[in-house]
Formats: sequence, structure tokens, C-alpha cells
Amino acid sequence: MLGGSMLKCMRGMFSSEGIFSVYKGVEYPLYSVPIINAVVFSAYESAKLMMGLPRDQEMDMYHGLIAGGWAGLVNCIIVTPVELIKIQQ
Repeated sequence: MLGGSMLKCMRGMFSSEGIFSVYKGVEYPLYSVPIINAVVFSAYESAKLMMGLPRDQEMDMYHGLIAGGWAGLVNCIIVTPVELIKIQQ
């Protein structure tokens, strides 16, 4: 299929593997992305609470940097190893 148009490629996919070939590989992100978002946003909100800020209060840049850094650290510790295992399989 190298060197063909996108339409030609799609026709080839449909004829050889069916219409569901378009959705190959979408299952894992469909399940994992909401979990990753829940972990990151929970870490962000917990950092706000640890700093003593109410949920509905606007944060200044300093507090936002700390809360975002904490969420990024939690993301690196929890999500990155899971993604590494996924790509090694």
C-alpha cells in the first residue's frame, strides 16, 4: 500500500479486514485515558487541599505551579510504568 492515496489505502483495509479495521488499537486508550485523567485530576485537587485552598477558590500562579507539579509527579510515578509495560508487550 505504499505510495497510494489515502482513499486507496482505506479501500484496501475495508476489503481485507472489514470496516472495524479502522478501530484497531483504540480499545486500550478508550479504557486507559479516563483512568489516567482521574489520577491526574485527583492528584491536582488533593494538592490544592493539602495547601489549604478551598476547591472553588482561584489559585495564584505559585499554587497552580505546585499543584500541577504534584499532578505531573504522580502521573510519572503511576502512569508511566503502566505505559512502559503496555508498549513492551
